[in-house]
Amino acid sequence: AVEVTLLPSSPDAPFDLHAELAGSAINLSFGVPPDNGSQIIGWQYSTNNGTDWRSLAGVTGDGMRRSATITHESTGDGNTALQAGHQYEVRVHAVNGVGSGPDSQPVTIGLPNAGAPAKPTGVSAAPAGDGIGVDFTAPNQGDSAIIKYQYSTDDGATGTDAPTAGA
Repeated sequence: AVEVTLLPSSPDAPFDLHAELAGSAINLSFGVPPDNGSQIIGWQYSTNNGTDWRSLAGVTGDGMRRSATITHESTGDGNTALQAGHQYEVRVHAVNGVGSGPDSQPVTIGLPNAGAPAKPTGVSAAPAGDGIGVDFTAPNQGDSAIIKYQYSTDDGATGTDAPTAGA
């Protein structure tokens, strides 16, 4: 009989990364990757698509999901707070005794300008007559009342005013 011993390797990439706004912070949730024979001992995040990395503190969860909140950019010394009006390309990777694993797929999230409303949540769309009906939960309005909603069919390059109905 031949005995084969597999050496541990760095963990696989976290999967199913989600990012949600929480005031001036970003709440992350992600799937735990295989540790490949060496226990995961930490997590790191990047807010600039993998160029700069910082330790991801306060990771919670059990089973196959984890969550954490980031409040600072990963650039420079890591002490710059996330900035209103900026878009962030966030990635996460796991660290074990062998080293850092590959990066998760990126998620892009922007912090609204001060006073601007947050984004609608619970968005769903379905055919409605000769158009598309969209349902959503209205966001926090920010510093002033929401006066209209807009939609885009070209990834946000242009916006068209949307008629609204409901409570």
